[in-house]
Amino acid sequence: MITCNKNWLKRLSTTLVAGLLIASAAWAQNPPIAVPASNAQVISAANLYNDGKTDEAIALLQQTVQADPNNGDAYSWLGFLLLRSGKPSDAVAPLEKAQELKPNDLEVQVNLGNAYLSTGANAKALSAYNKVVAMKPEMEEAWYNIGNLHLQAGAAGHAIVALEKAVSLNAGDAFAWNNLGAAYGKQGEKAKSAAAYGKASDLKADNSLFARNAGFAYYVIPSDDRAFDYLSRALGAGDTDARTKAALADIHLRKGRKAEALALMKQVEGLMGDDKAFWYNRGILQTESGDEEGAIASYERALQIDANDAATLNNLGLLYYGEKNYAESVRCFSNLYNLNKQNRGAQMNLAAAYLANGQLRQAADLWKELLRAQPNRNDVRLDLATAQWQLGEYENARYHFAYVLKSDATNARALNGVGMWYHRNAQFSEAAERFRGAIKSNPNFVPAYNNLGIVYEKMNKPAEAIKLFEKALSIDPNNAEVRRNLERVRSQAKG
Repeated sequence: MITCNKNWLKRLSTTLVAGLLIASAAWAQNPPIAVPASNAQVISAANLYNDGKTDEAIALLQQTVQADPNNGDAYSWLGFLLLRSGKPSDAVAPLEKAQELKPNDLEVQVNLGNAYLSTGANAKALSAYNKVVAMKPEMEEAWYNIGNLHLQAGAAGHAIVALEKAVSLNAGDAFAWNNLGAAYGKQGEKAKSAAAYGKASDLKADNSLFARNAGFAYYVIPSDDRAFDYLSRALGAGDTDARTKAALADIHLRKGRKAEALALMKQVEGLMGDDKAFWYNRGILQTESGDEEGAIASYERALQIDANDAATLNNLGLLYYGEKNYAESVRCFSNLYNLNKQNRGAQMNLAAAYLANGQLRQAADLWKELLRAQPNRNDVRLDLATAQWQLGEYENARYHFAYVLKSDATNARALNGVGMWYHRNAQFSEAAERFRGAIKSNPNFVPAYNNLGIVYEKMNKPAEAIKLFEKALSIDPNNAEVRRNLERVRSQAKG
């Protein structure tokens, strides 16, 4: 039996859940500052609002701006009240008019930015918030919204500048730290991203989103201990995302805690869908825990997601080989070899699977290919010679056995092979010499004892033959062919 190459390729999952943005406006709509006492209608509307009569206040302000189209205070209050009533689309026009009439009014600019943001006019919202920070650079909320808008637009560098400013003004803003973590992540600054997410989670330890983001950020660095702490915090805070448990399982796997990893994977297997790395890693764990059937199912699931994943094809092929399902082993190794004809390990494994599946010709053809690329591979040459002998290509087999002996004169397999050729040609003395040489080279090489026993039988030396068969059985008690030979010679000796 040809020995199959069993190098496991343990690739761990590196899937990252992107930081989720908290991109709503950073603060409620701001009421306009006090209006001059001469503006009685606006004052009356403000009083109605304070008394909880918002609809009446809005109606009064609408009458006021119709009567006085240049009343900036009335437009400002009308826009504010429409925002408070959940009508941002209606608020945009009066706030734009208020900005036209009162271009330096901070509260108008703030509320206009909020109205734009609420209606999806992000470019206009960004312009409005930039005007806010130009008027009042210490307004943290505006910097926060600027950062979010840049982040949504894919301008992570600009987002970092704005969000760093926001947290410098208010270091206790967990939402700003979280989104700063997302911006750092977009720029590939893994360590800064993890630290920012961690700060957000530490400020609001009961927020599962912040804890999950911190956990995944540390997970990809990787900083497994920090990742484990934050992902565990996320679960404790109510996180139901299956990927959190999958990442924790992966950390257990990295730490060698296989039972814990497998238990977590079992909890989320129904939710992992098309996560190839999850199914691959689960296959590794199931194999190492002795669940070959489960491992095969996991690897097959991974191949449904990516039929050309080399590591999965390799491991699944090895599993099928070990289970003696050689046809499926051939399928896996054939697909693996076809991905890369220079993959010598795949070529060797495919040849071994062909041989085990009774496809000697295909195995021999692969070994020939390999020898053309690597002519000094004596192990491959011996496999080829063995297959050719079984195919009845005796002269070709003898050539390869003899070729090995040129560079390795005491090779037991090669000596045995040449001995078989001499035996086939009835040159028993020459055959016996080669078989004795194989035994001297490897005292535990059962085929040479068996073959030398057959030669001695034909040379009419039954006693010597019996001793050799008995020696072979002492090494390999379950060898049926040797046992049959021993029983035959004993029977003949008695007769």
